[in-house]
Amino acid sequence: MPAKREYSSDSDEKPKRSVSGSPKKSRISQGKKPFTSEEETAFLEIIDEIVKSNLWNAAKNRPELADRKQASVQVHWDAMFKKMKRP
Repeated sequence: MPAKREYSSDSDEKPKRSVSGSPKKSRISQGKKPFTSEEETAFLEIIDEIVKSNLWNAAKNRPELADRKQASVQVHWDAMFKKMKRP
């Protein structure tokens, strides 16, 4: 059996490549940039649009919500959404 390869922290190894062939980026080096208030508002509006367009179709197929009317489900979502938008 061949000897195991030993790595040292000061070696000049090439960066590991991903399947696509480009060097992998460290998640640590990318850093995190917080959302601005404008971005946060836009993000919540997108979620609201997606939920409103699909909410009733998803809710009517669930046994727990089958007795609810479309308007009832919509009003409940609107109330929940308002709570999420509060700072």
